[in-house]
Amino acid sequence: KESWPELAGMDGQVAPPIIKAQNPYVTDVPIVKEGTVVILNFLCNRVR
Repeated sequence: KESWPELAGMDGQVAPPIIKAQNPYVTDVPIVKEGTVVILNFLCNRVR
């Protein structure tokens, strides 16, 4: 699984264990506050 639209709007502390349980390749789940500017082409294997 690569996206979790059902978690949008949930508390940020609730989502990481759900995501990690559904995709064992996910090792880190950054929690981004609403309104934070983020890049849209995020790649976990790239350093910016």
